[in-house]
Amino acid sequence: MRSRTRIAPLVVCALAAVAVASCSGGPRPYVVRSSYAVTEAIKSEPWNQTPRVISICYSSALNTPEEVLDEARYHCGEGGEVTLREQDIVWTPCSLLQPRRATYLCTRP
Repeated sequence: MRSRTRIAPLVVCALAAVAVASCSGGPRPYVVRSSYAVTEAIKSEPWNQTPRVISICYSSALNTPEEVLDEARYHCGEGGEVTLREQDIVWTPCSLLQPRRATYLCTRP
């Protein structure tokens, strides 16, 4: 019975830490290298101006879709337009905490 009384405060502290961390917003989405398949595919398509490819790592549990889109727009630059091209989770260069990768095309005006 003594072991339960020692574990209970630890569980309460752990749950409190998780609650505080979830309120802080978590880590921000970040840019990584883009998918080779997407980069090669846009080279074969007819474009007036070849778009840049921007890939963002994120977590659907930690980041909102607006945060991911804002990060893509920031890296695209002022006046650029971003279009979602691909989303993947397998074999990405993303961290375990933010395993998803969204790939955008950035076209400049």
